[in-house]
Amino acid sequence: MYSKNRLLISMVAFRLFAIALVFASGVARADSLAYTLAIEPNRCIALQQGQVCYADLKFQWKTPATGEYCLYDERPSDPLLCWMGNTVTVYKQKFSSRKNVNYEIRLKSSEQPLAQATVKVSWIYKSNTSSTSRWRLF
Repeated sequence: MYSKNRLLISMVAFRLFAIALVFASGVARADSLAYTLAIEPNRCIALQQGQVCYADLKFQWKTPATGEYCLYDERPSDPLLCWMGNTVTVYKQKFSSRKNVNYEIRLKSSEQPLAQATVKVSWIYKSNTSSTSRWRLF
């Protein structure tokens, strides 16, 4: 009797373990279907506040499902780049802006972003917004 209960408990434990493995592999598969967009460098640093910041950006993305995709920035314009398929791809572009710029990957026929990344603009010195003028007589 004791060995029958022990065998029954072992079988139930094995089934629970097998079910857990199936769900764990499903989670891993769902993560592999994620769209990603990475930009290097993701921060551009200018000397003075308000100056245009310049950088050479490197975009890298993953589009796991087959489709026609485009890379856009937030400024109203045509897509920066479009491609077909599902792949990890690299693209390089010159950057110049006074403010942060958001980039996104979308299906060519959609406005819904699938992946997003931002290039942040920072300054070493903030502008002097002091309202007092400094006059010198000598």
